[in-house]
Amino acid sequence: MKQCKWLFIIFLFCTFTLSGCIETNIIEELSLVHGVAYDQTEDKEKEVSVAFPNFVEQGEESALFSQHLSAKGRTTNGALEAINMKSQRPIRLGQSRVFIFSNSIAEEGIEHLADALYRNPDVPNRVQLAVSDGNAKEIFNVANENEDRIGVFIPDLIEHVQQRAIPPSNLHLFLYSMYNDGRDAYLPLVKAEDELKVIGTALFNHDKYVASINLKESYVLRYLTVRGQHGTQQHLLTHEGEGLVVSVENITSSYRITLENRGEAPTFIYHVNVKGEITDSSKRINVEDPGFIDRLEKEMEEVKLKTAEELIEKFKTLNIDPLGLGEQYRSRTRNWDPEKWEELYKDINVEFNFEVEIIHSGAIE
Repeated sequence: MKQCKWLFIIFLFCTFTLSGCIETNIIEELSLVHGVAYDQTEDKEKEVSVAFPNFVEQGEESALFSQHLSAKGRTTNGALEAINMKSQRPIRLGQSRVFIFSNSIAEEGIEHLADALYRNPDVPNRVQLAVSDGNAKEIFNVANENEDRIGVFIPDLIEHVQQRAIPPSNLHLFLYSMYNDGRDAYLPLVKAEDELKVIGTALFNHDKYVASINLKESYVLRYLTVRGQHGTQQHLLTHEGEGLVVSVENITSSYRITLENRGEAPTFIYHVNVKGEITDSSKRINVEDPGFIDRLEKEMEEVKLKTAEELIEKFKTLNIDPLGLGEQYRSRTRNWDPEKWEELYKDINVEFNFEVEIIHSGAIE
C-alpha cells in the first residue's frame, strides 16, 4: 500500500512537471496558412508563396484581410523560413487547405515535395493538391482581386469542380497512385488569367506532369473512375433541320470492368450506365417525343464513346495508366510482374459500352 502511494505521488509530479514543457501556441499570435504555391525561378531556386488571413484591429472593430507573402530559397523549408522573416507573426501550416505546383516544377517531378508534406504532422494528409498552368503565385494575385479569403476560395473552387466535372484527388490519393505500380496519378489543373478557373486534369507519369486533358475529357475520365453523381453537360443535336443545344444533368452513373483474354493481349471492357435529366435547351422541344429522347441518348453515348477511345489511345501513347487498369489486371491474374505489365500495356485492348438513359425530362404536368 505504501509503495502504491509513492508511485501515485511520482505520477502526479511527472504529470505536472512534463506538462509545463509542452510548447503552447496562441492562435491570435500565429499566421495560419490556408494556401501554398510553389514556383521555380530561372536560377533553379524555389519560390514559395503563402496565403493566410490577417486580422487588423481598427479601433473598436476588427477587419479580416487576406495576405500573401513570397520568398525564395534553395529548398522549400528555406523559402518558408525566409517568409517567416517577413511575417508579422510565425507562419504555421496546420490549417493548410491547398498546395499548388507550377507546371514547370511539376514537369521536373514533385515526389520530394509531396512526400515532405505527407511526413509533416502539421499538414492534413487529405489536403488539396493542384497544378497551375503558368506561374502558381499568379493564382493568389488573380484570386485576391475578387476574394477576401483566397486560401479558402481556391480549395472550395477545386473541391466544387471535383464533385461535378473532374475526378477527385488529394495528397493521400496522389501518393497512393504515384507509388502504385498499377496506376498513375492525376491532379486538378488550374489557370489564372482574368479570373481563376479549373481548366482540366494534369496527368502524371510517377511524379512528373506529362500531359493534360480538358474539362470535356476530364468529364469522361470521371465517368470511368467515379460512381455517383456528376455535373451538367451540353449536347449539340440536329433537330428539325436546325442545331439544338440540350443541357443534361447527370443524376447518377455506375461502371464495372470485365477482363477477357488474360494472356498476351488482354481485353478490358467498360460497362458504363448513365442516368440523366434534361434541364435546359436552346429552343422549345417536345420532351414527350420518344424519338427525340432516343436520339439524344444515342448522341450522348456516341460522344462519350469517342472521347473515351481517344483518351485510352492518349494514355497508351504516353505510357501512363490513370484508369488503374494495371490494378484490375493484378487483382484478376497471378504472378503480377510490373515490368511485364509495362510492356503489355501498349498492346492491351479497351472497349467501352456506354448506356445513357434520360429518366427525367423536366416536363410540367
